[in-house]
Parts: sequence; structure tokens; C-alpha cells
Amino acid sequence: MTSVGYGELSPISETGKIISVIAAFMGVSLQALMVICTYTFFERSPLELLSYALVNIVDVKQSLKDATGHLVSLTYKWK
Repeated sequence: MTSVGYGELSPISETGKIISVIAAFMGVSLQALMVICTYTFFERSPLELLSYALVNIVDVKQSLKDATGHLVSLTYKWK
């Protein structure tokens, strides 16, 4: 957006300098806007967070059921 490399062309007139400053600010602003849009796209709403938590609770309950069943089957094998 705004480079500091060597051998670049730079404006000489006042109008050219003003236009280059405006273009630099617009470029940086465009980049910031893209970051904000990307973050907003991937951000979860409160309803999505609640449903995610509920799915995790159901998954944990299922894992506990499976572990309990496995433990009971091991107990019967020992007898």
C-alpha cells in the first residue's frame, strides 16, 4: 500500500503529493476494511454459541454413556 523501498518514483508537485497521501490512506483503509469484514464473517452470534455449547453437552453425555458401557462390559468379563 505504501512502500519504503529504494528506486521508487515519488511525486514532486504539491498536487501529486496530496493525491499520493490520499491514495495511501485509501489503500490502508481498504486493507483494514477487509480484515474487519473477514472477522465479522467468521464471528459467531450468541445463538450459534449456544447451539455449539448444547452440541458439546450432548457429545459429552454420549461419551460418558459409551465409557460407562465399556466399563460395565469389562466388569462382566472379570467375573
